[in-house]
Amino acid sequence: MSNCSRGDASAMTLPKDFAERDWPSLTFLGWRDPKLDQRGYVLRWRDGKPVGLLLRAAGSSMSRGRAAMCLLCQAVRTADEVTLFTARRAGDAGRRGDTVGTYMCAALNCLPGDDLATRLDAFLDEVLHP
Repeated sequence: MSNCSRGDASAMTLPKDFAERDWPSLTFLGWRDPKLDQRGYVLRWRDGKPVGLLLRAAGSSMSRGRAAMCLLCQAVRTADEVTLFTARRAGDAGRRGDTVGTYMCAALNCLPGDDLATRLDAFLDEVLHP
């Protein structure tokens, strides 16, 4: 993971089917940590290398009766299916506590779409290059 400490990275729980994933067909892999519920992860291959982020889910959720949109896949879902995730910026900015946030599908299971990769890359760049 590019925006966390070694300790945070070592506490990460990988999905059970991580090794069997068909990586060339994935835009990205996103998952919530089953042991640390407020944590989520996104992993994307860029320039032949894996780039990953540790995300933290907001402690509160939106009203259930409302609709909300994931800003990555732009799917409109019920509000309890969309969560504000924040990512600590890389480098000195992250050590100062600077974060970047966006609304994403709560299960990090975004629907594939034409611009998903572009929007995810923009979020990764904002976190990794403050």
